[in-house]
Amino acid sequence: MNPHVSIIIPCYNQASLLPDAINSVIAQTLINWECIIVNDGSTDNTADVSEKLAQTDARIRVINQKNIGLSGARNSGLKAANGEFLQFLDADDMLEPGKLKAHLTFLHENRDIDIVFGDARYFTTENPELREFGINKKKSWIPEIWFSQGNPIEKFLNQNLFPVNCPLIRTTVFDIVGQWNVDLEAHEDWEFWLRCVATNIKIAYYQGPNCFALVRMHPQSMSNDNLRMKRTNVKMRIVIGHLLKTSGLRIINFKKGLCQLHSFNAPNIAKQALKLCRANISIKVLLSTLQFLYNFYVTKKIIKLYRKNIPWPVQKFLLKIFRIS
Repeated sequence: MNPHVSIIIPCYNQASLLPDAINSVIAQTLINWECIIVNDGSTDNTADVSEKLAQTDARIRVINQKNIGLSGARNSGLKAANGEFLQFLDADDMLEPGKLKAHLTFLHENRDIDIVFGDARYFTTENPELREFGINKKKSWIPEIWFSQGNPIEKFLNQNLFPVNCPLIRTTVFDIVGQWNVDLEAHEDWEFWLRCVATNIKIAYYQGPNCFALVRMHPQSMSNDNLRMKRTNVKMRIVIGHLLKTSGLRIINFKKGLCQLHSFNAPNIAKQALKLCRANISIKVLLSTLQFLYNFYVTKKIIKLYRKNIPWPVQKFLLKIFRIS
């Protein structure tokens, strides 16, 4: 009998954390599942740890491959999956015991829904029983944003609405929207959810008992690389621009991308702004781009003249007065 759910766990050099993820899968109240560990060219002992874990439970399989990145590893798991439903779980995260059964039951009872997701809680390696709302979060932000006013695509354009281990997904979704984007080094899940809502994939929220997706907070987490996340945010907005059906959505996406470019002072900001414009093209976006380029080059010329013609002692005095860094 084919498994109901295929759990796909990409792993790159996280052998010490992988057993926690696997143990959370084995502890699921749902029995009919398969778990596919994709060892993505790890240089630590992930291969050995994975094989030992697979020997403890016949439902666990291992794929060893050369390193092709997180999205590529997930796609390898997709190709090997036999389940009607898919659960993605990063090797440093976990699931609460009731997660799979609750969401599987929901999708069986709601045939019109393609993706169901629940809430998340955050823990640390030192305190695995911790259930925080996230860094600098005072309350449960996922359902609050989901049930706020506005349509899903506008909400997703503002921010990613849930971690990758929150949803349970019908396998057929990938036949409609395609696989994970291997060109994105981060935000690949955010881009995938945006593709889903732009293609009218139906998403619903359901939180059952013992159903939290558990996300580990640690210094090695990809989300702690602020510059990388901002750079990839812009790339993601260029990628998804052509999917946005209205000029209003394109201008939102364009301005969000431009804001990110300003936030890390991208060295090729004008070139990136043109790429954003082309990806999100509309009359409003074109006008905004022309205004930006005009301001950018005028400001650049003024700064050049300032640096060339104002003596350094005067520049230093002005910097001190206006506290310009």
